[in-house]
Amino acid sequence: MSLTEDCIREILEYLSNDKKSLYSCLLTNRLFFRFIVPILWRDPWININLESVNLREQMYWNFIGRTISKCFSQEIKQFPILLKNHKQNYLLQQQPLFDYILYIQVISAGAINNLTKNIFEDNNNEQIEQKINKQFWTFFMKRCLKIKSLDMPNFNLLLYPESKKFFSTISTLKIFSSYPKDLILELSKKIHTLNQN
Repeated sequence: MSLTEDCIREILEYLSNDKKSLYSCLLTNRLFFRFIVPILWRDPWININLESVNLREQMYWNFIGRTISKCFSQEIKQFPILLKNHKQNYLLQQQPLFDYILYIQVISAGAINNLTKNIFEDNNNEQIEQKINKQFWTFFMKRCLKIKSLDMPNFNLLLYPESKKFFSTISTLKIFSSYPKDLILELSKKIHTLNQN
């Protein structure tokens, strides 16, 4: 007797908070792999300290940055500033196994900052870094269609045309108390799916 795909998916969903078990099941077979990858990519930065700069975490950000760059290859190619500053343009020619971006459900300002710093680590110009950061937010807003949790950056995402669809699924929103009240009011009008904690 073998389990149905629905049953296997349900079991793996039950394990969604146990990353160690999911990683150990990842290479069991193609079916498990196909079900586990989307679960792990819901919050790909969950196991990493956003504040730490040790070598292990730098390697992680470099790895995840290369993977995400591959997913955004068409978008990156359209922005010369990103191509000019991207240290490994050849990576953009490779197609990823999955479109990992579609699975992401949690985005934070810290994660995007670390991501862009590690992808474009040779960049020391703060103005260019901010442009790259904002461009990556645009990429994520266009492609991440199932965002559940968002940690707002220090600029207004509502100014972007992609924001309407992006904000439609958010249930958890983290904002700084220093945010302008008019921005908070505008956010409250745009986001109708928030849960109260």
